[in-house]
Amino acid sequence: MTISKKFLLILVALLAVTTAASAKRQPAIFNKVDKRAMNAWVDKQFNAMTPDERITQLFVMAVDPRNTVASETVKKLVSEFRVGGLIFNESDIVSQAKITNYAQSLAKVPLLITLDAEWGPSMRLEDAPKFPRNLYLGAISDDAMFYNYGREVARELKRLGVNVDFAPVLDVIDRPGTVVGARSYGSDPELVSRHGIAFARGLEDGGILSVGKHFPGHGSTTADSHKTLPTVDKSLKELELFDFVPFKRYIDAGLGGMLTAHLYIPAISRERKPGTMSPRYVTDLLQKKMGFDGLIFTDALGMEGAKAVGGSVCVGALLAGNDVLLMPDEVPGQLAAIKAAIASGKLKQKLIDERCKKMLRFKYALGLYNQPKVDIDNIVADVNDPCAAVLKRQLAAASITVVRDAQSILPVKGLQNRRIAVVTMGNENDLQSMFQRRCANYAQCTPFNFNLGGDIKALADQVKASGSNVLILSVASSDYVAAARYLASHFADHLHKVIVAVMSDPQRLDEVGALLDDSYVSAAVLAYDNSTVSEDYLAQTIFGGNAARGLLPVNVKTGKPDGGLKAGTGIKYDACRLGYTIPAEVGFKPSLTALVDSVCRYGVQQHAFSGCEVVVARHGKIVFNRAYGEIDYDSGIPVTENTLFGLASVSKATGTLSGVMKCYDEGKFQLDDKVSTVIPGMRNTDEKDITFREMLYHESGLPPELSMWYMMFDPKTYTGPLFTSTPNQYNTIKFMNNAYGNKFAKLRTDILSTVKTDKFNWPIAAGLWGGQVTYDSIMNRIYHQQLHEKRYVYSDLNFALLGNAVQNMSGMPLNYFVENNFFAPLGAYHTLYRPLSRFAGSQIAYTEYDPFLRHQHVHGYVHDELAAFSGGVQGNAGLFSNANDLCKLLQMWLNGGTYGGQRFLKASTVETFTTEKSTKSHRGLGFDKPQPDNLRASSTCDEAPAEVYGHTGFTGTCFWVDPKNDMIYIFLSNRVNPTRNNPAFTRVSARSHIQSILYKSIVK
Repeated sequence: MTISKKFLLILVALLAVTTAASAKRQPAIFNKVDKRAMNAWVDKQFNAMTPDERITQLFVMAVDPRNTVASETVKKLVSEFRVGGLIFNESDIVSQAKITNYAQSLAKVPLLITLDAEWGPSMRLEDAPKFPRNLYLGAISDDAMFYNYGREVARELKRLGVNVDFAPVLDVIDRPGTVVGARSYGSDPELVSRHGIAFARGLEDGGILSVGKHFPGHGSTTADSHKTLPTVDKSLKELELFDFVPFKRYIDAGLGGMLTAHLYIPAISRERKPGTMSPRYVTDLLQKKMGFDGLIFTDALGMEGAKAVGGSVCVGALLAGNDVLLMPDEVPGQLAAIKAAIASGKLKQKLIDERCKKMLRFKYALGLYNQPKVDIDNIVADVNDPCAAVLKRQLAAASITVVRDAQSILPVKGLQNRRIAVVTMGNENDLQSMFQRRCANYAQCTPFNFNLGGDIKALADQVKASGSNVLILSVASSDYVAAARYLASHFADHLHKVIVAVMSDPQRLDEVGALLDDSYVSAAVLAYDNSTVSEDYLAQTIFGGNAARGLLPVNVKTGKPDGGLKAGTGIKYDACRLGYTIPAEVGFKPSLTALVDSVCRYGVQQHAFSGCEVVVARHGKIVFNRAYGEIDYDSGIPVTENTLFGLASVSKATGTLSGVMKCYDEGKFQLDDKVSTVIPGMRNTDEKDITFREMLYHESGLPPELSMWYMMFDPKTYTGPLFTSTPNQYNTIKFMNNAYGNKFAKLRTDILSTVKTDKFNWPIAAGLWGGQVTYDSIMNRIYHQQLHEKRYVYSDLNFALLGNAVQNMSGMPLNYFVENNFFAPLGAYHTLYRPLSRFAGSQIAYTEYDPFLRHQHVHGYVHDELAAFSGGVQGNAGLFSNANDLCKLLQMWLNGGTYGGQRFLKASTVETFTTEKSTKSHRGLGFDKPQPDNLRASSTCDEAPAEVYGHTGFTGTCFWVDPKNDMIYIFLSNRVNPTRNNPAFTRVSARSHIQSILYKSIVK
């Protein structure tokens, strides 16, 4: 090499060093600090220190808050040695807070309180909110989630009096079994960088100093620096392209702290000593080349890896360029060694003074110029604020990863054509798992369980015999991979779809890789632990209640020659169905659950109803779904989330109105068309000019109801009046308040039958049948009702005729039409007419005891007499449902006509029906609405805004949809059980009371 070339290379190298050095800038934590005030405070503290105190200001020592001698230890460290900070070992919230206050009360200069809280304070505090390990969260693709996570951890730490978090971990895993393991975010340097920086920004914006670790990268070692000095045998180029990347990005982001590791990396320095003791690592690489000007902490100096070269670890660490000496074994000996090094000239006093002032500047930036004190009152509750529970669910939801969707089956579509088997492998208690329960919230599923030692061949035959065409396999651990692959192959051979939902520690994904990439598997979805929350979001993601956003945090071997699945793999899609979470996530106060519980339990206690169910949804998520009481008093059968209730008049606005909206959507009529154009029986009657709009507004002039008593009893069978207001020799059957039926009255035999026949095959009640002739007789009676003035009068007959109109326009019975067009594709398989055709009586709430017309306790049949004698399907009533499935229909309206990736109605149709309002009353097009000018008469609570639409039902049901607050409220009960004369229901007023609670519980 010529002299000129050599000179040029030296010049380039010098320029590179100079450029790197000039790139150093103050950490962002100082951006909003009053520099003049800070310097004055720092000078005051520094000038008041003795030379020894300026040295011990650089020490951060460990304390075990629950140790019996903790107070003595703290007193010695703080009062005698004047250390600059403390780090706490495992403890609990109150113990740590108390010892923190004690330590700060002794401190001449406020202490830097630090904590190893890589995944939040729960890493060290047993009663703090528990978040997943970093590697589990490495799957999250949204940096905002990590920022929010950092802010939440900062909130908890601030409440605890902590100033420094030794996080984020910026180590990148490049092989299985590394010592860092689940503490790392993953094996992709770019993702680790993004995750770590976002988390650190959240910490620092929340007032906590972040400390990136373990510089320059501990992700390649299987050796533990607690026990030995690990070696990283990589080239400098490999380090720069892999290990260094997150640290350089962290530095460039202006973040404030760094922790150096006890590692030997020959590519950085051939001198066999830990990086914490080497200027080549700390000064040349970290500070000069990478430009870091933040606070540099050593890793714990009591670790064996730090002691590999002998001598004073503290002297070595300071010479290397570290600022803060973390956890040396003791203070006096190390203090003496540092003083000796200063006296010998090995260490410069100027270096100590600079590091001391740097420490003080960081203390000022962290707010320690104010005498810190932790408020002990309510501290456990404050640290465990509901926002932590919300965040934990959001993190779990965001980490779910779809790694395969070979046939575009996800989220599961076409529910009306799916027969789904859900097999849980590893559910050792054999109870229905959270995964199975959540799948059942979306679609009708047949559950199966399989555990080790079971007969997989027999299970395969059972699944095949179930008639299912979709198999969802929930696999709890790698122990079940072989069985899962066998079942998948057996099922897929019949051209059916197989979806696997795997719960696996990310460090063990290679063990399930073959299943994830199996050719027999249509789709594969991953969660990274087997908690109930992860099971929940696995199911939600499969059905579209949770958006798929996760990315593989690590590389996964699948056994295929193409190298398997790479870190960063992930198929994304948006949520398209209702999700499930907790009230706090959608802006409700924590008190909501207890308040609604108290109303419902009081209602059961007061016999306002024997049972009820309440569902609340907001922002597309069901956040409250609880059941109370029993299906009948003293039945011993509890109401559950799957219990069906007769909806009564809620049927008008859900069953019939859905059919009306669909026909309108398809252009089969206009609102001002005459209904008689589609119902021939009305054309030669007084009703011939009634329009659809008038019927929907209840302004048709029709009377409120049609008496089934007079119509269904044969007048030839009794003498005297059919019923009277007081009892007499004929009228002895009390069936309502002030209503006594004739004991001799018998039902007609021309349109009714006590046995099922070809003519009478529509169920009316137990032991009672009707048929087309029964329905036609009823409708003919309605066609010829005398009209009154066209003003607002609520009438069942309007909707009986609208149901009739839907049947004529669609060419299909009302129940089939709405089932095919709405309930089946929505996955609302609990929503139907004639519920005993599909469900056992134990799943249906009882209604009224009818001693006169039907002579039975009505159970499984519609309570309303008009609907019952119409064969259980009528426009005014007849629909049964649970609240969860009913919510799907209402959410579809809130979505503007779409749900589950399918359009059910045009947005304009939904807008027309849900927003238009009569000029003569408070009524909408088929919907009830609030009456703000007459609150006492309103069916809603006083707080409900004018935009709300919904309906109430005679049996004690209601639903209300609030577009303004993006909220759905459903209350189902059987308040007419065993009698409609139930003053307790009015007295308790549960429906409007709960609705009022909802509005008062919204966080403003």
